[in-house]
Amino acid sequence: MDIKEIISKIHVDAGIDPDLRMAKNADELKNGKNMLLLSRFAEKHSLKGELCAALCFCGRFNDASGSNTAFSVGAQILRDCYGKIDSFFAPADDTELFNATAAILKAYKKNVKVTAVYKKMLPDGIDLGLIDRVVGLDGDKAKEIQNEVFSTENIVIGPLAAAALGTACDEIKNADDAHSRTVVLFPDIS
Repeated sequence: MDIKEIISKIHVDAGIDPDLRMAKNADELKNGKNMLLLSRFAEKHSLKGELCAALCFCGRFNDASGSNTAFSVGAQILRDCYGKIDSFFAPADDTELFNATAAILKAYKKNVKVTAVYKKMLPDGIDLGLIDRVVGLDGDKAKEIQNEVFSTENIVIGPLAAAALGTACDEIKNADDAHSRTVVLFPDIS
């Protein structure tokens, strides 16, 4: 299935309550939801707009259809956000997951800002045409963010996801639009 086919299958229905798709706390994730509204974390940092985490298990979303492809992550982010996404931050270490997700988001909404976070160097295979910004991992800050996410949202994330979240926080603290939606990909959580 190519990107155009996937985009054509995404149905954004404004009449459906977004709460049906987005978890408000870690307990709701047990019900098969893949998006977590990081409201307590955002409030603690006085962030503008909505901050959401797209949660993956072993690099893939829980997909009721049984699909386990990297493309399904981008499609489900759009579905769970009802097509409203302004910024996307993700670790770049899984190049297939990163490229496929960024491609779906950019195909749906050309002006979505995509930020890639990497460890020591950007991995081979990353499609640079999809990236608006590249940020290196700050290990100390990542550790601090990991601890904060655990204490506020009760989930454990890896250092790259924490670095992506920290970068997102820095960017949206200065945002002009209080109605923006930022999504951070957490590729492996527990």
